[in-house]
Amino acid sequence: MEKQLPWVKFVDKLNLLEDLIETYYKLRMEFKKEGWGQEDLERPPYYPPMLLQLRGDFIREQAKVFDVIKSYGFDVDHDDYVHYLQNILKVIDENTPLN
Repeated sequence: MEKQLPWVKFVDKLNLLEDLIETYYKLRMEFKKEGWGQEDLERPPYYPPMLLQLRGDFIREQAKVFDVIKSYGFDVDHDDYVHYLQNILKVIDENTPLN
């Protein structure tokens, strides 16, 4: 079994990603509702208000969790944090395929 980094244990133990994951799921569902494909995420054809709101919520939640980790003294690189999130959010991507 691979040893978890201390900050990852902290995030998992306190379930710090719950709101972030929920917001990301809602975002993916809005993409599906709009009929978007993966390529549309790179260059959106338009910007529905709900997507803009959820995107803002996601960005704020992502920053909030990173700030909590740092405020508890964990030495974590932002790129490592983003990579960690991408691996978790990939599961949602796989379960909510776009058009």
